[in-house]
Amino acid sequence: NDAARIQPRVPDLAAAPRPDIVTAPAHMSELPEPEVFAMMLVGLVLLGYRARRDSNEKFK
Repeated sequence: NDAARIQPRVPDLAAAPRPDIVTAPAHMSELPEPEVFAMMLVGLVLLGYRARRDSNEKFK
């Protein structure tokens, strides 16, 4: 039967990892790395600058 061979098969759901078994690695830090923290700070500053500039243009 060619049709049975062409159809994709659904993987067995019992083989999927259980969410209660998957845990975070022990070495994971709660704080971001300095580079990530700096990029988030730069992004927030740019968003604040853009919002302030847009609000100043709106009220002129």
